[in-house]
Amino acid sequence: VIPFTSHEIKVFNNLYSQKVGGQRNSFNTTLINYLYGVGGRFNIGFDARIRSVSLGPEDESIFNVFGGSAQNRGGFTAIGPKIRWAFLPQAPNFSIQSALTFPIGNELTGNANDIYIDWDGPSWNTQLFNDFTINDDLSLYAEIGFIWEDMGNEEDGRANQKSLPITTILQYFFTKDWTVYALGNYAPFLGQQDDHFYQYGIGTKYRFTQSFEAELLFTDFNRKTLNDAGGQAGTYNLGIRYSIF
Repeated sequence: VIPFTSHEIKVFNNLYSQKVGGQRNSFNTTLINYLYGVGGRFNIGFDARIRSVSLGPEDESIFNVFGGSAQNRGGFTAIGPKIRWAFLPQAPNFSIQSALTFPIGNELTGNANDIYIDWDGPSWNTQLFNDFTINDDLSLYAEIGFIWEDMGNEEDGRANQKSLPITTILQYFFTKDWTVYALGNYAPFLGQQDDHFYQYGIGTKYRFTQSFEAELLFTDFNRKTLNDAGGQAGTYNLGIRYSIF
């Protein structure tokens, strides 16, 4: 939770790419997160999502997601409010965060002319997370969440996809400004015949100033339905955080 009357802006760029059935499908998602400290332990803000998508032959570059693929689509796809609350004074590192995003645009899931870019219904993402200090050089971040995507009536085509992601991050502090970490993430999909995904990877963060921090993360991504079809996937991530105190 950020301090009272402080502002924090995070821009996290996730490039996900998968190969299956002789095709490559890539998604570049730019997540814009803003929080404002309205109290010592309570923040309000918003989440926004910008996406670029590509579908082409398996041997094309992942960077064709920005143009040049057999099929491309891009745009500003979702926005909505978010809150974060550290509700236990005796555990200041333990917080709950909840965001509700609403779609922007029509037929985001695709039609005869356009490929899928995002959900047509709203999505709700709630997370519980905590940081545990192990020693002066090590800490453990743990998170459990509930994600409900494409909410609405199934008669209207809404998927109502629900998952329970669990994430752990072991961080090592080389200096007070430079951190490297290992990430593990697992998420079962509820009501989808034991479908699930897991990913693992390594990342690093560097704080250039008290207000500015940059992050890189690479993961190997595995989803049961994708693996069953003989596919493979990975993510490439770049994050930037800027705070105003």
